[in-house]
Amino acid sequence: MEGIQSDLDVIRGALARSLCPAAATPAAAAYDAEKDGRHGGAAEGPGSGGHQRAGMPQSPSTDAGVDCDRLELARLREQVSLLSSCEAEKARLEVEVASKEAALRQCAQASHTVLQREKEQQEQLHRATAALQEKQAELTMWRERHQRLQREADLLRQELDALAGQCDRLEAAVGELREAVLQVAAENDRLRTALHGTEAECEELRRRQEEHDAVVEREAALRDELQAIHTTYSESLAYLTAARAEIEARRQYWASVQEEHASLQEALAAAQAAVCVWEARFVSEQAAPPASPHSATRENAATSLPGDDDGGGGSCTGDEGESHEAHLAALEAKVVDLALHLQEQRAAAAAAEEGYATLASAVTLESRELLEMRRLLAAQRPEWTRLSDTNQQLQAALLACESHVEALQELAVSLLDELTEQSLYAYELETQLAVKVVKGGGGGTAAPRRSTALHFMQRQQHLKACASGRLN
Repeated sequence: MEGIQSDLDVIRGALARSLCPAAATPAAAAYDAEKDGRHGGAAEGPGSGGHQRAGMPQSPSTDAGVDCDRLELARLREQVSLLSSCEAEKARLEVEVASKEAALRQCAQASHTVLQREKEQQEQLHRATAALQEKQAELTMWRERHQRLQREADLLRQELDALAGQCDRLEAAVGELREAVLQVAAENDRLRTALHGTEAECEELRRRQEEHDAVVEREAALRDELQAIHTTYSESLAYLTAARAEIEARRQYWASVQEEHASLQEALAAAQAAVCVWEARFVSEQAAPPASPHSATRENAATSLPGDDDGGGGSCTGDEGESHEAHLAALEAKVVDLALHLQEQRAAAAAAEEGYATLASAVTLESRELLEMRRLLAAQRPEWTRLSDTNQQLQAALLACESHVEALQELAVSLLDELTEQSLYAYELETQLAVKVVKGGGGGTAAPRRSTALHFMQRQQHLKACASGRLN
């Protein structure tokens, strides 16, 4: 391997020199020196060759070096081709070695598999041998049992001949039992039909009971509502009684107010007439030319006392003239007071009219509400009466249905008692028949059969318990 590496180094150097001819001379000189160093001992002769080479003149010629390099390159190429062939041969040999190793591993695995198969076959053979021995022992046992069974079969044949007569008698008994079973089945169908009818009636009664409960609940709700209406009616009646008393008091008050208003209107009319008279007099006095106090007092006296013009007029002229102005001022103040009092009376009359209108509207509204409540009560009274009648009818129907259901339940219980007795009788007959068959078969193993009579009896007992629970 070391020789191959050295050869590769030589080849690399030669290739480098061939690729770079300009730099080939120093490299060639170095290579020649190295080669001389390596092969010095081989190149020297017994004493003459080395001296001759040392004594020969060396001419550094480029052509000679190139020729040497070419020769060396050719030699190296031959070595490279030889090395390539050696490497190819080496790769081929490695492939052959790998294939041989794989074949060897396969052979080892195959031998191991064969050994395992042989071991398994030996184990199977051992098990088969043990099983064969067991089967042989079982065969011996079965042969003995077969012989014993043959002896028992002979005995059973003898007993079978003896039981032939009993079979005839049993067939006759079975025929009678079949007839009885058919009768019991017919009775059972009839009872089942009656039971279905009873269940349907019970369902109808249950539905009626639910309807009755709903009606009772509705009646209770209507009673509560009616009680609330009665309470509301009592409250409304008390309120209306109080309102009526208040209205009567207000009417009396209004009558007194109207009387007072009439008297005030009469007084107002009289005051207005007096005011008109005084206004006319005042206007006439304002429109007339100014006169002496004596003429004014004379005119006042003439207007106020027309019958006294001829007697004692001259004696009162001086006093009336003095108090004329004061009398006019008093009259004006009285007119103003009368006007203010008239306005106050008018405002009081307007307020009284508004209060009366408000009270009348309130009374009218309350009267309308009372009439509406009476109308609602009158409208609901027939429905309440109808519901009461319906409730009484439903209660009577419920009592009748309950009595009918009790009678039907008693009938169902009696029918179930009879059916239970028939089932017990059928069960006893089946038990006797089974005992006879077992005794006649000589102890043979018969398949277990569920007794239909026993199942039917259990079912009837369950139905009887349900019926008694319903009665309770």
